[in-house]
Amino acid sequence: FASQGKNIPLETDVTDGFDTLEWIVRQPWCNGKIGTWGGSALGMTQLAEAASGTGRITCQHIAVANTEMYLYGVYPGGVFKKAMVEDWLMKNNFSPETLAVWKSHPTYDSYWRARDTLPRLNGVSWPAVHFGGWYDIFSQGTLDSFAAYQTRGRGKQKLIMGPWTHGGAVQ
Repeated sequence: FASQGKNIPLETDVTDGFDTLEWIVRQPWCNGKIGTWGGSALGMTQLAEAASGTGRITCQHIAVANTEMYLYGVYPGGVFKKAMVEDWLMKNNFSPETLAVWKSHPTYDSYWRARDTLPRLNGVSWPAVHFGGWYDIFSQGTLDSFAAYQTRGRGKQKLIMGPWTHGGAVQ
């Protein structure tokens, strides 16, 4: 938690993800093939990397993630999900500023639209496994990302959905 910038989740993941992939591909130990893996916030980071327009990704394993934090995380149905949001921010040591910023945007406005990766998942050319649970808080987000990759990209996607909650099965 000592890096530059604000510690607000998903704030700059699109640009940071793009920059990180460009840095990796320039390293002498990189063969040019980059695979990404992770669930929940790490899955959302992968979706942001895909939304960046990068061509550096070879494959992804995206688990229990959503494309849009307003609708699926902070304000589902337009109602602030107080306990879940505050607990998640505290447990992950995010800046207290995050709560004030998110609460100052109670509607799906330009702030949230700028962070919505779904409209930018065009032209994905790599295969991915999308992993989610029927009872996961982000089940619809998993389905949305799978559909976007499959229909807007070049296919080659796999979807695994099962009878578990958020991270309730081995990912």
